[in-house]
Amino acid sequence: MRSTAWRVTKSVQEAGKALNTYWLLAPLITCLLLLDSPPCSHAQVLSGITGTITDATGNFIDGANVTAINTATGVTSHTVTTSSGTYLITDLIPGVYSVRIEMPGFQTHIVTGVIIEPGGRKITVDGALKIGRAEEVVEVTAPLITLETEMPELGTTIEHAFIEELPIEMGQNQISTNRGRRIDSFIFLTPGVTGGEFSHRINGGVDFANEVTFNGLPLVKDETPGFQEIINPPYEMVDEARVISSVFSPQYGLGQGVAAFQFASGTNELHGSAFEVMRNSSFDAPGAYPNLDANGNKITPADHEHNFGFSLGGPVFIPRVYNGKNKTFFHIDFEWYRLNQGTTQLGTVPTDAMRNGDFSNDFFFNTLPTGQVVPQQIQIYVPQAWANNPSLIPPGCSLAAHGYVPGQQFPGNKIDPSCFSPISQQILALIPHSNNPRTPNPNQNNIFTGVSSFPTREFEPGFSIDHNLTEAQKIHGSYWRAPYTSYIPGFSFPADNPLTQLAILTTYGMGIILNYSNAIRSNLVTTVGAFFEKDDNDLPPAPATIQADAFPSIVANGSQTPQFTFNANNSAPKALTTFGNVSFALQHGKGLSVANNWIYTQGRHTWNFGAEFRHSTQHVFGQNCVCNGTLSFNSNTTSNNDPNISDLLNINTTGSAFASFLLGNVDSVLRSNAALGKLRNFAVSPYVLDNIKLSPHLTVDAGLRWDILIPFTSVGSGPAAQVNFFDPNEPNPGAIGTVTGQPLRGAISLLGTCSNCAGYDRANIHWDNFGPRLGLAYQLSQKTVLLSGYAVSFLIGGAYDYGDTKVGDDLTGLLAGSLPSSYTTSGYPGPGAGQWDTSSSFPLPFPPPIPFSPTLCNGLSTNQCVNFFSRDPGKYPYSESWNAGIQRELPWNLLLSVSYVGNRGVHLPSGLQPWNQLNPDLLNLCANDGGASNCVLGDSWTCTTQTLDSNGNPAFPCPAPVPAQTVLQRLGYGKDSNRFNSVYQNFSNDYGQSVPLLNALVPYPQYRGAIHNSFETQGRSSYNALQAQVQKRFADGLGFLVNYTLSHSMTTSGFGFGAFAVQALNKYNLASEYTIAGYDQTHFVNISGVYELPVGPGKKLLSDGGFIKKNLAGGWQVSGILQYQSGSPLGVSASGNPLNNGFNRANAVPGIEPVISWKNVDKTDTSGNPLPVLNPKAFSDPGPWVPGNAPRLLESLRLPPTYNENIALAKKFFLGDRIQAELRMEFFNILNRVIRSCMPDTNISDGGFGLAPQQCQSNLPRQGQAYFRISF
Repeated sequence: MRSTAWRVTKSVQEAGKALNTYWLLAPLITCLLLLDSPPCSHAQVLSGITGTITDATGNFIDGANVTAINTATGVTSHTVTTSSGTYLITDLIPGVYSVRIEMPGFQTHIVTGVIIEPGGRKITVDGALKIGRAEEVVEVTAPLITLETEMPELGTTIEHAFIEELPIEMGQNQISTNRGRRIDSFIFLTPGVTGGEFSHRINGGVDFANEVTFNGLPLVKDETPGFQEIINPPYEMVDEARVISSVFSPQYGLGQGVAAFQFASGTNELHGSAFEVMRNSSFDAPGAYPNLDANGNKITPADHEHNFGFSLGGPVFIPRVYNGKNKTFFHIDFEWYRLNQGTTQLGTVPTDAMRNGDFSNDFFFNTLPTGQVVPQQIQIYVPQAWANNPSLIPPGCSLAAHGYVPGQQFPGNKIDPSCFSPISQQILALIPHSNNPRTPNPNQNNIFTGVSSFPTREFEPGFSIDHNLTEAQKIHGSYWRAPYTSYIPGFSFPADNPLTQLAILTTYGMGIILNYSNAIRSNLVTTVGAFFEKDDNDLPPAPATIQADAFPSIVANGSQTPQFTFNANNSAPKALTTFGNVSFALQHGKGLSVANNWIYTQGRHTWNFGAEFRHSTQHVFGQNCVCNGTLSFNSNTTSNNDPNISDLLNINTTGSAFASFLLGNVDSVLRSNAALGKLRNFAVSPYVLDNIKLSPHLTVDAGLRWDILIPFTSVGSGPAAQVNFFDPNEPNPGAIGTVTGQPLRGAISLLGTCSNCAGYDRANIHWDNFGPRLGLAYQLSQKTVLLSGYAVSFLIGGAYDYGDTKVGDDLTGLLAGSLPSSYTTSGYPGPGAGQWDTSSSFPLPFPPPIPFSPTLCNGLSTNQCVNFFSRDPGKYPYSESWNAGIQRELPWNLLLSVSYVGNRGVHLPSGLQPWNQLNPDLLNLCANDGGASNCVLGDSWTCTTQTLDSNGNPAFPCPAPVPAQTVLQRLGYGKDSNRFNSVYQNFSNDYGQSVPLLNALVPYPQYRGAIHNSFETQGRSSYNALQAQVQKRFADGLGFLVNYTLSHSMTTSGFGFGAFAVQALNKYNLASEYTIAGYDQTHFVNISGVYELPVGPGKKLLSDGGFIKKNLAGGWQVSGILQYQSGSPLGVSASGNPLNNGFNRANAVPGIEPVISWKNVDKTDTSGNPLPVLNPKAFSDPGPWVPGNAPRLLESLRLPPTYNENIALAKKFFLGDRIQAELRMEFFNILNRVIRSCMPDTNISDGGFGLAPQQCQSNLPRQGQAYFRISF
C-alpha cells in the first residue's frame, strides 16, 4: 500500500505541474496584455548613451540627429536633441558603439569606441559641432574609461576580459556544495563587498539584502535574497557584471546594493567556443596537517572535478527563409559539471560477540580509590519491567529455561539468541560487522565505512535572443535552467543498504526573461518586461535497493527506513551509531517581477517614471517531519535500576542500549506527519526620477520610490498547514492563574478568518515606505567629476518576508500530527514504548491531524511551536546611504575614484526584545537565597523542607537556604490542585515537579525557554568607509582593478535572516548590544588584473612571423586575484542562563589586552601544554546567575588577518585568422599560505579558555585546476 507521504508528495507534484504551467505562461501573458495597451516593453534598468550637443560657442543645438551604432551587430538607435541640447538613447546592449551626430549647417561629428556598460549606466557622449558641410566628418575616439556625470551612484564594472581570463575556482563553496564556476564570484572584487557566496554584504549592510538583476530585471526569490547559487545561469552566458554599492536610481529597490549581470549577445559574425576546466589533486598541496601513508608520505585529498561546455552566437540564419544580420541574433550556452567523490567515516557498531548476545567483554574504565584505572564490565540485567508486564518478553523467550530473573544480571552477561526479538534479528542482518578491531574498547569506532564514489552532477543550458523589430522597437529574451544533484553523506553504509544515512540534495533553478522597448518619439521611450524564476531545494533520502520485511511491522505506510538511535550510559565510551534515515524536505520557490518604465525628455529634464510588481511563492513540505519515525533504545531497560549514583554499579553504569534492542524493548518512539505549506506575497513599487541638467557641468537627480509591500499569507492550505503563532494577548485557558483565577495571557493562534483563527489572514499593510533619492554630479573639468548623493532604500523584511523568517519551517505544520515521545525519565520499571514484536503500538501509525487548541504548546518550546506574530509585527527595515567623492581620469586610461561612503540601517531584523526573559530584578533572589553560584532559581520549583520521602529525607533536595516553594509563597502565588504554590493550576502537569524555579517566574511560564520572534525589526547599524579605487579597462594587453577600503561597522545584529537574529542578553539594558559588527573588517584590499606579454601577433614585439614563431613566442598571459583583509571581531561568553535567554557573557576587566598572540596557535610550553591565544586575565566569570558586562563583540579582540593569492598562467595559440586556443593553469592560494584563523575557546567558564584548536588551518591549501578553451 502506498504511503501517506508518497500520496502527499504525488499531490504536491501534480499541483506543481499545474502551477508551473501558470508560472511559465505568466510573463508572456503579462507582456501580451501590456502590448495591447500603450507600447509594451520591458521595464528593466537599461544602459544607454546621453549627452549635450552644442556649437563651438557653447550654445545648445536643438534638433540634432544622434545615432548610436553597435559595431558588432550593426544595429542602430536614433534620437534628436531637445531645446537644451540634451539627448538620451536607451536599451543598448552592452558593447562597443559609434555615435554619429548630424545637424544641417554643421560638420558631422562621430565618436568611436564608446563602451556601454551593464547595470543601467548611462555613458556621456557630448559633442561640440563646428560649422561646415555635412560631408565634412570630424571623428574622435572615446576614452576607455568614462566619468560618471549623470548619476551619483558608486559602481564598479567587471568587464568581459576579467570574466573570461581571471582564475575562478570551481568546487566547494561557503555552504559546502560542489558546483562549477559561479558568476557571482566577481562581486567580491569590488570595494565594500565582504563575505561569501551564501552570506555577503555590500557596504556594511545586513546579509541577504542586496538586489540581483539579470539584463536589468530584478531577481525575486522566496528566500535568501542575494544568494544566487541555485539560480545562477551558465557562467559563459554572462558577458559583463556591475556592482552598484551606494545611492542608486529609484528603479532599483528592496535591496542594499545591486549586483547586475548582463547576458552575452550574438553578433553579425558567427562566434563560439568550447572549454574544459579540470580539477585534479595532482595540482594540489596536502595542507599543513596531512594524513600520511604507510611510508610516511603526505596524502593529498583526492579531488577530480570537471566543468565543461560550449557556446555559440551569431545572426539567426535560416537558408532561403530568413537572414537575421543587423536584425536578429542568438547566443546559446551549455555547461556541465561532474564530480565523483567518496566518503570514509568511523562509526560504532556492535561487536560480533554482542551480535550473538555476549556482553561479557563490554567494559568501561573505572578509577579505583587508589587512583588505579581498571576495566570494569558493563553488566546487563533482565529488564525489571518483565516481572509485572510479561508482554515485554520477546516471543519464544522462556525465562525459566534460561534462569532469567527480572531485575537480576543475565547469567554470564549473555543473552541467549532464543530471546532475541524476531524483528531485531531482521534488522541485525542489515547492520555491517565491525572491521576495525584495533580500538581502545571493542565497542568504540570499530568500523570504517562509507561510499567509494557518489556523483555530483549539474547541467546548465541557456540561450538569449535579441530581435530588432524596427529601429525604434526591440525585443529580448533569455532562458536558462540549472538542475543539480549531489549526495549528502550521513553515516554511510553502502548506498543500497536501507540503514544508510545518505540523502540526495536536489536543486533546480530556472529563469525566463522577456522584454521589449519602444522609442515612441525622440523624447519618449517606454520599456516593460517580466522575469520569472524558479528555485527548488529538496532533500529526500537516497533510495535503497534492499528492502527489509521488518520495516512494515515497525512503521505503517513508511516510504523510507525509520531511524534507530541508541543512548550511551555514563560508563559506555561511545554510543552505537544511529542507523536509518529520516531526512525528508521539499522546498519549491517561485518569483515573478514585472516592471514598466517611461523615459520622457523635455528641455533640461529627463524623467524616468514607472512601477514594478513583484510576486513570490513558497511551497514547503516535511521540513520538520519525522515522517518515517524514530525508535530509540535505552540502557536503562537492561540496567540494575539503582538510582544511587554513589554506588559503583548503578543505573548509569549498567545496562546496554544494544541489549535492549536485541530484546525488542523500545524505550521511546517519535513520528510526525507533514503538511504542505503554501505562502505568497506581493509588492508594488511606483517610482519617479528627474535627471536635471542644470548646466553642461552640473546634473542633479531627484527621485522617489514607494514600496507597497503586501504581507505574506497562506493560500490553499488545509488546517494542518495553517500558520500558527504565539499571541501575547490571547487568554490561555490551559493556564489558569493561582492568584487571579483567570487565564494567563499568551496562547497559540492561527492565521486566518476561521472560527478558531485570529480573524485576519495577513498583517497590516504599511503605506509609508517612501524612499527618496537625491544626488548631484559636478564636472570640474573634462577629467574630474565630483559626486554626492543620499538615498533611502527599503529592504525585504517584516511581515512581507516569509522566507528569511522561516515561516514555512517554523510556523506551519503544527497541526499535521505527531506521536508523543515515550521516554521514561525516572528509569525502569516501566513499559517504555513496548515490545515491538507484540505491542499494539506497532506498527507506528501516521499521526492524525491535531485539533487546534490555544493550549497546544503549553509546557513546550520549539521553533515550530512558540513563534511570535501579530497583525502588526513591526516596521519594515530600510537603509539610508550617502556618499561624497571624486572621480579623476588619469593618464594611460586610468580612472581614480575616492569616496567617503556611509549608511545607516534602521529597523533591521533583531532579537533585542526576547519575550520570555526573566525580569532582572528577580535575580536579587540569588543574592538573598544562596548567592550567585547556588541560586534558588536553579532549584526545583517544588523544593520544600516539608516534603519528605519514605526514609525521612527531603523528596526534592533544596540547595538554596530558602526553598523554592517558600519563594513562590512570598511572591504571592497560591496553591494548585497538587497543593504546590504555583503560577498556574496546570503548571505541574505541564512541566512535572523538577524543572527549575526560573521556568515558573518568566513572563509566560506556560512556555518553556525562549519565545522566538523572527519578525522583530528593532535593530540598527552604521557603516563609515573610505573607498579608493583605480581601474583600467583591458586594452593593449593590460587591464586591472585595484581597490582599498578602510571601514568601520557597528550593529546590534547584522543579520538579514530574521530567523538567525542575534538575541540580546538583557532587553532592559541594551547598551552592550550595539557593538562593533561581527563582519567588520577594518582593512580590505582587492587586486585583480590581466596582463598579456607584449610579444606575438598584434603586439609590439615579434608581431610578424610564421605559424610556429607566433605560437612559440606570443600568446603568454598572467592574471590573478589578490585579496588581503583584516580579521573579524569576537565576543566572550560565560556559562549560565541567568535571564532565560539561553546564554551568558563574561565580565570584561578594563585595561587588559585580550589577545596574547595569535602566533601561539599550535604551540606548547615546555610541559607540552598548548599556549593560550587569548588572555584569561582580561575577563572574569560572573557566575551562572549574574549577567556579564562584556559587550556582545569586542573591537580589540579579532581573528587574525587573512591573505590569499590566486594566479593563472596562460598560453594562447593562434590557429588561423579566426581560431584561437588557450591553455591556462590556475592556482588558488598559490603561495600555500597557512592561515591560522581558527576560532579559539571563548567561554571564560571553560578550563580551555583562550586555546585555539590544535592543528589549525582555516584556509584551504594550494589547489589547482587546468583550463582549456578553443574559440572562433
